[in-house]
Amino acid sequence: MAGQEELQKKAQEIYMHIEMLNKEFEQISMQYDVINSKIKESAKLRKDVKGLIAGEGFSKMGSGVLVPSIITDDNSFLVNVGRKLFVKMDKIEVDRHIEEKIKGMESVLPQVSGRRKELQDNIQKHMLELQTLQQ
Repeated sequence: MAGQEELQKKAQEIYMHIEMLNKEFEQISMQYDVINSKIKESAKLRKDVKGLIAGEGFSKMGSGVLVPSIITDDNSFLVNVGRKLFVKMDKIEVDRHIEEKIKGMESVLPQVSGRRKELQDNIQKHMLELQTLQQ
């Protein structure tokens, strides 16, 4: 009887460990998706900046609200470079700035992806161990 209780206890421990790994896997997957989304968003911004021309139009305020605007200089931007520090840049500088941000995010993806794969493998290993115990 003690052997059966030990098996159940071991199975519970493995199951709890699988649950912890699953939660971390979900967090890492979400992080991976957010980084990918930010890369796509930055690439679109880069394209939009290159195509910006002076004239009348509408500017985003947020949450789907636009305001009429007039762009008088299509080569002058204020860019938040961090900690609410804004720097005046031209199109070429903005393009370089966005490209650097994209490269930084892309450099993190392999690490996040590697951790995600590691977690998947670990979860599978524990699932097999749990199945073996339950036979």
